[in-house]
Amino acid sequence: MFSKNIKSSQLCPLFTTSGFLMAKQRPSFTPFDCETSDIDFYHCKKCDFRTKCTLTFKHHRFKKDVEHTIRSYTCEKCSFETFFVLKWLQHVSRCSINKDISYFKCDHCDYQCKRKESLKTHTIVKHRNDDEIDWFQCRKCPYKAKCGPYLKMHIKFKHSNDEDIKWYRCKECPYKAKHNSNLKAHVRVQHCDVKRFQCEKCSYKTGRKAHLKVHIDIHHLDPEDITWYECDKCLYKAKRKQYLELHKMTRHLDEKDIKWHRCTNCPYKTKYGYSLKNHVNTYHLDEQDIQWYECNHCPYKAKQKWTLNRHVGFKHLNKYKWYECKNCPYKTQHVSHLQSHITSRHLDERDIKWHECQSCPYKCKLKRVLTTHILRKHSQEGNVKWHECQYCPYKTKIKSTLTRHTTTKHVDDEKRNI
Repeated sequence: MFSKNIKSSQLCPLFTTSGFLMAKQRPSFTPFDCETSDIDFYHCKKCDFRTKCTLTFKHHRFKKDVEHTIRSYTCEKCSFETFFVLKWLQHVSRCSINKDISYFKCDHCDYQCKRKESLKTHTIVKHRNDDEIDWFQCRKCPYKAKCGPYLKMHIKFKHSNDEDIKWYRCKECPYKAKHNSNLKAHVRVQHCDVKRFQCEKCSYKTGRKAHLKVHIDIHHLDPEDITWYECDKCLYKAKRKQYLELHKMTRHLDEKDIKWHRCTNCPYKTKYGYSLKNHVNTYHLDEQDIQWYECNHCPYKAKQKWTLNRHVGFKHLNKYKWYECKNCPYKTQHVSHLQSHITSRHLDERDIKWHECQSCPYKCKLKRVLTTHILRKHSQEGNVKWHECQYCPYKTKIKSTLTRHTTTKHVDDEKRNI
């Protein structure tokens, strides 16, 4: 009687009288045999890509969906729009719960917000006089902020060691950011190619709302509505406060107070971190590490995206206006070229700010001319990056000189390459 109730497993040497334990021994899937079975490929419907890895396939399919079309999620009760379904669900839940939202409105402008603290911060930053503000002073530099969070952000960005920072890294390129919002903005602008903010007065489009505001303030604001930021040491004025700060740092800051950003590969130094980054990408990056930006209209390619945009605007779209000299027939599409022309050709001797060489009595009117002079006359051979001609043994220290040499001496060779 007892022996009839004993059950034996066919998968292992288990003997038991419990039907429940025996049921657990039954396989829920067909056993996988490495010698006879194989994993099927996942095939992309939009290209020839295939893979056996599920995660790799999902990542590829997401990139393809972004390239072809991006679905936006909009709120039916307001003008909210997003490309992320989680943000959309979060907004819809809040919007449906708070049907009658009481906004806090600013007494000085059209600004409104849902939080009283946000209105208080806005009032302090935008409408309170400097002498009425209780400033938050940085202990490591002259920076001061109107609000505590601004000072915390400054300390994190300017005075934190790289090993102590939690970096937010982009999965598509080497970009990294100290703040998650900056990484999200980078992905949205650089890798999604979404430009959903359209200027109402021209064809300008951008992926960031802040960029659209800057564009409107610079190009479409009426002169009487512009808030000018004036320099207290000269006649310079700017439409944006950051431009005024850059002007003060460039023109009026003492040499001992400047925090120089120095190149580790050559004697180059600059006052701006982004200039050092552009310098390294242009002159010291290996060919295989360079991310080239290619023109869709001609064989031109550039190492910087803004350089490509400028090329397209000048050569293929003709969207830049001409700047004409008031003293002669000279005209150019670069406002910086016009300023250099006026300085070198039409400025009085007493109004010129001379740039003097520290190694010899040489002086000139333009800073770039002084840089070229130092490179030619006072740079050591080991610290110079030579620009060599691909058609003859000629080489030079100045890239523009090599370009002029190629266009004058090897025109036929250039045409054959094209």
